[in-house]
Amino acid sequence: MTSTHRPACSAVALADLFRAARASRIDVDGRQVHSVYPVPVTGASLLHVRRRHVSAERPQSLRLAAAVDLVANGHRSRDLVLRSATLPSRADIIVEADDPTIVYVWNTWTVDNTEHAWLGNAGMLVDVDLTGDNPVVRLRCSDGVGPADFDDLRLDIELAPRSVALAAPDAGRRPVSRAAPSS
Repeated sequence: MTSTHRPACSAVALADLFRAARASRIDVDGRQVHSVYPVPVTGASLLHVRRRHVSAERPQSLRLAAAVDLVANGHRSRDLVLRSATLPSRADIIVEADDPTIVYVWNTWTVDNTEHAWLGNAGMLVDVDLTGDNPVVRLRCSDGVGPADFDDLRLDIELAPRSVALAAPDAGRRPVSRAAPSS
């Protein structure tokens, strides 16, 4: 389902609404908009991230952070960035957890070689699909530039048990970027 629904809050940026509410989830035009979404995982898991659409306007990214190691293409970190320039149609993220944990996800975008998040009209519409074999979290992300447009980045994250075999690498797959260390 593709929609160009834009919140009627063009006079007030989503970032300002998140700040005023002191929350990572707000209600805009009857829809829940998230700045960060907590994806619960039940221990050792595999996240199949599928890219559905990336705007040609500017580079988009999905950031993932957890209190446990996340592994993508052999890179181990607690803070990963999946950049649209290097993201294949599907990327597999291993969540190395012995117990239930949370993987936090949010969208970022790049302007003038600088990664941005949580500014302007940045936010995500989230839908959780429980109809298949594994839950799927569908993200429709608006970067912070201009009016809210939840079609800037669209991704699906399928939550699978770690026992599920990893997908064969895509031809020409490029490595997933690791986030810069926090200071």
